[in-house]
Amino acid sequence: ASELEIIELHEDDRLKSLVKDGPVVFWRAVPTEKYPCVKTAALKLLSMFSSTYVCESLFSTLKHVKIKHRSILTDTHVKELLRVATTEYKPDLQRITKNKRCQKSH
Repeated sequence: ASELEIIELHEDDRLKSLVKDGPVVFWRAVPTEKYPCVKTAALKLLSMFSSTYVCESLFSTLKHVKIKHRSILTDTHVKELLRVATTEYKPDLQRITKNKRCQKSH
C-alpha cells in the first residue's frame, strides 16, 4: 500500500510545487486520507529530529536510496540502508582486518 502511495504522491503536481518550501510545509499539505501510510511514516520521521538540516538530509538520502534500489526494497531494507547511510560510526578497519587472511581464487 505504501509503495502505491509513494508513486501517487510522486505524480501529484500540486504537492510537487510545495517541495521547495521544505519538508514540514510539504508534509502538512499532504492529505492524510489520500496518503495515510506515507504521511504517518513521514511525520513520525520528522518528529524524531529537532534539526531541520538533519531531517532534510535524511529525506534526501531516502530519496536516493529509494530511486537506486526501488524494485527490491522492503521497509526493513530502507530502514537499514538509512541507518548505514546516516550513521556517524567509523569502524576501525585496520583492527578488524588485522587478523584476517586473504583467500585467493584459483
